[in-house]
Amino acid sequence: MLLEYTILGLLSEKPMTGYDLKKVIAASSCLYWSGNNNQIYKALLSLVGQACLSSETIHQDGAPSKKVYAVTDAGREALSAWLESAPVEPPEFRNPFLVQLSLAVTAAPGRVRAMLERYREELAMRQAMEHERHRRRSLAGASWLDRQLYKNLDRFYQAELDWARQALTEWQQRTESNP
Repeated sequence: MLLEYTILGLLSEKPMTGYDLKKVIAASSCLYWSGNNNQIYKALLSLVGQACLSSETIHQDGAPSKKVYAVTDAGREALSAWLESAPVEPPEFRNPFLVQLSLAVTAAPGRVRAMLERYREELAMRQAMEHERHRRRSLAGASWLDRQLYKNLDRFYQAELDWARQALTEWQQRTESNP
């Protein structure tokens, strides 16, 4: 259902093709989705069947036809009802790195240090990418909500970076005192 509401929300801003939706979702830090293209198209068909979306086929000279989807009044009502009724739940915390780290009890100390260093480097790189993405959005006139979403994501990366640095420092102290 989350994918369908995501589609309704995005199409509330402007009509798009399924391909356009996939690009917007892939470029977003907050609109997570790891499915395949078929799921987007299945959701679009379902939403059209529920009269939440309309579609228009646009014929193009020298290119394949494309189907552009737009939100109907019923779709806006469904999105509005979901936004008003959706419970505010804390996010699920699933971090594959922490699973790896928790299973590294038999790994050599150098391996654990390397894992922490790689994680720290990856976090720093992703945070830098988000800074750049936010800078570009700001130049384009990011909304207040966009800025709040960015701040949330930035704080997440900063907290993870702080933790990774501290864990690395403690690991190095631990291995130096217990060779």
